[in-house]
Amino acid sequence: MGRCTPVVMLGLLLAVVAASPRHVQADIDASGPWRVFSFSDLGSGVGIENWTQVGTTLSTGSGVMQSGTIDPVTGVFSESFALSPMLTLCTLSTRGGQVAADGRSFTATVELITGTTPTLCHTPVEIFQSGTRCGTGTLEPGEQCDDGNIDNGDGCDRNCQVEPCFTCSGAPSVCTPAPSGTPCDDNDVCTSTACDGSGVCAVTSTISCDDGRPCTADTCDPQAGCQHTADLRVCHSAQMSRLLVRATGTDKDKLLWKWSKGALTSAAEFADPHADTSYTLCLYAGTAVAMEAVIPPSATAWSASPAGFIYTERGGTAGGIQHILLKPGDAGKAKISLKAGGANLHVSMPRLATPIIAQLVNGDTQLCWGTTFTDADVLVNSPGRLKARSVP
Repeated sequence: MGRCTPVVMLGLLLAVVAASPRHVQADIDASGPWRVFSFSDLGSGVGIENWTQVGTTLSTGSGVMQSGTIDPVTGVFSESFALSPMLTLCTLSTRGGQVAADGRSFTATVELITGTTPTLCHTPVEIFQSGTRCGTGTLEPGEQCDDGNIDNGDGCDRNCQVEPCFTCSGAPSVCTPAPSGTPCDDNDVCTSTACDGSGVCAVTSTISCDDGRPCTADTCDPQAGCQHTADLRVCHSAQMSRLLVRATGTDKDKLLWKWSKGALTSAAEFADPHADTSYTLCLYAGTAVAMEAVIPPSATAWSASPAGFIYTERGGTAGGIQHILLKPGDAGKAKISLKAGGANLHVSMPRLATPIIAQLVNGDTQLCWGTTFTDADVLVNSPGRLKARSVP
């Protein structure tokens, strides 16, 4: 059996490469109608031009014929023209630009020179142009419809695509509303929609993003969907505050929060938890919820006193909350203390991110009382244990 020499092997390799299929971009064909927009210091206008391209030769115009050349690969074109035979004494006007690779749009600049004698030729007027295949009334590749304009809202949009809740046919396209109840998409994941029979994609319902957690703000983003972020508020502050948390995963868990020398707080701002006002305790680690509990109104657990309101429920059925004192007062005199513990206290207690924020929110007035503990305020921060103190 013979052997292939290196020269023969190289020749075979080159033959294989030469025979391999290669992707070649199709040449740009600018032939057909174009909707042209012109802008200059003298004003603006819109018109239809019919272009004819034969190889590298290009002729364009509507009323005024223009001729020139175009590179079918890059789309770069240039042409010259005169407005009328009476104006040929002046230097010919020119247009230069480029057709996009998909052959559906172009941009150009026109240098327009007019006059009747060499001495009366005017300074060139610069006109900026853009062109699109859409809106000519002729269906072109890439168009779903073409109704002869580039208006939105009539069934065929400015990009010659059929709008939701319409059907279009023919050229120029005639668009009619889809029947009521036809499914449609308004590109908003927060809504359910259907066509209403008049060409409108109408909202039939909105999704609920309520996660059932009292310390999160629940919203819906049209693209990302439901978002649940920490419901951080601007609260009444205190000159002194202390926070102690011990989390063991047993009924020995404990939480103490004292808010003292607080901002001016009236009795009315506390409303009446003895009758109909609930409270929510939120503990945040950075922007994450570390603990939350809702304390409902109760005629038995809450009691009114000259000092304000006192909550006592040793079983801690409301998220482990066993004791609360709400004391109104002038600036520097108001006070809140809270104690929680037992099996119903659930605190996420790895090492907590800072700032650590405690907030007590009144469900009636929506006022809140809170403390923000910065790194400088945190004395102990380890898994299962937190101690922080905020003082002047």
